[in-house]
Amino acid sequence: MRNGIRIRKENETDVKPEITVIMEIVNIEARTFEAMLSAFRTFADRLDTLCRLYGDMEEKKWLDNQEVCLLLKVGIRTLQRYRAIGILPYFTISGKVFYRVKDVHEFLRNQFAAVEERAAKRKEKEVRKEERRRKRGLFP
Repeated sequence: MRNGIRIRKENETDVKPEITVIMEIVNIEARTFEAMLSAFRTFADRLDTLCRLYGDMEEKKWLDNQEVCLLLKVGIRTLQRYRAIGILPYFTISGKVFYRVKDVHEFLRNQFAAVEERAAKRKEKEVRKEERRRKRGLFP
C-alpha cells in the first residue's frame, strides 16, 4: 500500500486500485482557531464586497453544450458550426465550452427575426408574382 492506494499485481483480474481513506485529527488551541475563524470571516467579507461590485455585471448561470443543444433543438455539430462562424458567442474554461444565457437568448431572437424576414420576403415575392399574372390576364 502506497499513499492510501493499494496497487494490485498484474495477474489479478480487477485492475481498479483500492482507495483507503486515511483520517487525521489535528488539535489546535481555541485562540488559534478563533484567529483562523476571524481571518476567514475577513476574507469572506472582502469576497462578498467584490461580488457585489463586480459579480452582478454578468449572468450567474452558464450553459454547457448539452443544455444549449437541448434548448436550441440542434445537434452538437450544428452548435459547433454556430461557434465557428461566430453567430453564437462562447467561452472555453479548462477545455469545456460554456455559453452565457444572455447570448443564447440573443441568438434565438436573431434567428426568429431572420425566419420572419425570410417569410416576409417570400410573401412579397408571391404577391409580385400574382400581380404580374393579373397584368398579363392570367388567373390562378
